[in-house]
Amino acid sequence: MIQNMIASNSGQSGTGAVITRLDVSRNGVYGAPDGVDGYSPVYVNVPTGSIHMGADDDEIKMLVFITEETRQPWVNYIQSVANDVTVDWGDGTTPSTDSRTGTSRTTCAGVSHTYVSYGLKVITLTKHSGTLSLLESNGFLSFAGAYSTTNGNAYPNNGKYRNSLIQVHIGYNCTVSSLSSCLSLQDIKRWSPILTDGIGFAQNNLLRAELIDGDIYCPSFTSNSRIETVTIPSSITTIPVNCFRTCSNLRYVDFTAIELENGALPITFGTNVFTSTSASLVLMFATAEIAAVAKETTNLTEYSSKIHSLDEEE
Repeated sequence: MIQNMIASNSGQSGTGAVITRLDVSRNGVYGAPDGVDGYSPVYVNVPTGSIHMGADDDEIKMLVFITEETRQPWVNYIQSVANDVTVDWGDGTTPSTDSRTGTSRTTCAGVSHTYVSYGLKVITLTKHSGTLSLLESNGFLSFAGAYSTTNGNAYPNNGKYRNSLIQVHIGYNCTVSSLSSCLSLQDIKRWSPILTDGIGFAQNNLLRAELIDGDIYCPSFTSNSRIETVTIPSSITTIPVNCFRTCSNLRYVDFTAIELENGALPITFGTNVFTSTSASLVLMFATAEIAAVAKETTNLTEYSSKIHSLDEEE
């Protein structure tokens, strides 16, 4: 039986969107789309149910969709020990290593590979003694095309590569700074809490804004239009500027784990946190007392009509 999925290609100015149908065979071999110069495929609703990545504590796993145009990727990462991290390309070939231990896009570790078959691949980064993080600034460069200075563009084909990134799982002993503008990225799974500000997962295609107990700072999910609900754990102390701005389908934010501290919410809210979300957005708190305080909290007052409590109808 042949299933199908849709790839939406955002074209050059004035050409409009191009829709390409991709065939998926029973054995999971994916037909690669015809590449057109100047287009960046965006893969929506890729059927990944049979793939269970589940990163171990010392691993970062990336699920990518390899086509003719993205068959020569670079994986860029930060390691503290030379040649400590191995990169398994998921196709039975010898894993790669690199000796560089810098922290910028030009000095960090980076390895390349050429695939001879297309479709979904699981790339596994494993650390053995040091630390491992995906590339700090502009995290979408973690999975990229070849570095070049052609026409002043360091990564001239990077859009095609970053839009091939479908899922990222980050083990407990590994970290990530930002993964942004990966228009096909549906899932970011992590087990280690976010303890510093400035981490962003903006402009992806995430199905959920997943926060975990122990997170102190809420990462930015700006312009993830598929997210519908968010649960805020009690450990959160900061929700930054524009955090959920233009998450146009965001309908429900669960604050019921939040309790008052000295008569105030223990969370600092940036400006425009919920601007341009769903018109039916509900911000739910546990009690009417907490909801009343929320309505008077800096940068929440403009959303006071959307603030409710579990007991308000009792």
